[in-house]
Amino acid sequence: MENFEEMVRRLDGLATGYTHSQILFTAVRAGVFDFLQEPRTAQDVARAFGWSVRGARMLLDGLVALELVAKEAGWYENRLIANTCLVAESEGYQGNIISHKANGWAAWAQLPAAVKSGQAPASIQEEDTAEERRAYILGMDDLGRHSARDITRRVDLSPYKRFLDAGGGPGSYSIAFLQRHPEMTAALLDRPDVLPIAREQAAKAGVEDRITFVEG
Repeated sequence: MENFEEMVRRLDGLATGYTHSQILFTAVRAGVFDFLQEPRTAQDVARAFGWSVRGARMLLDGLVALELVAKEAGWYENRLIANTCLVAESEGYQGNIISHKANGWAAWAQLPAAVKSGQAPASIQEEDTAEERRAYILGMDDLGRHSARDITRRVDLSPYKRFLDAGGGPGSYSIAFLQRHPEMTAALLDRPDVLPIAREQAAKAGVEDRITFVEG
């Protein structure tokens, strides 16, 4: 059973969790982890991003506290988790879904009003911007591409030559299936504003010519 001090520490962690989120959001959106693939000083970071040295050092020390970045004698460098999941070109990149969650920051700040009315505040009901939509769709790829590849290892799709990806988003499953089965083609169905992102992802993967993009 928790003692009083443990309960206070737990509540403090809950109450200050937003500070951790904002440190992460700021670093991801700026591209700090791409820059810290090799050791850098706070002065290097400040110069690269147009920040004050004091501000850069505070952010970097925050990343050290979150155990995302290592610090030694004034030099900062990514830890394994950052190189694996927060560098844009890494296979396990999660920056898009983190950016999507960062976009929800302002909405969550309106939770008291939503609880009172039982409805989302009017500002939250507005159409998302192209940038917010892109972060969400590519965030779905951050989450989906690994499970899609896992499916190709566990399920034998070799008897099938045509695949319908309904609500295909960024095309994670179409891409994984087509890469696994060279004779397969796909039809990817999604909203008109999503398809350009799916087409872009398919082109990067070299399978665009095997996918029919269908608006719906």
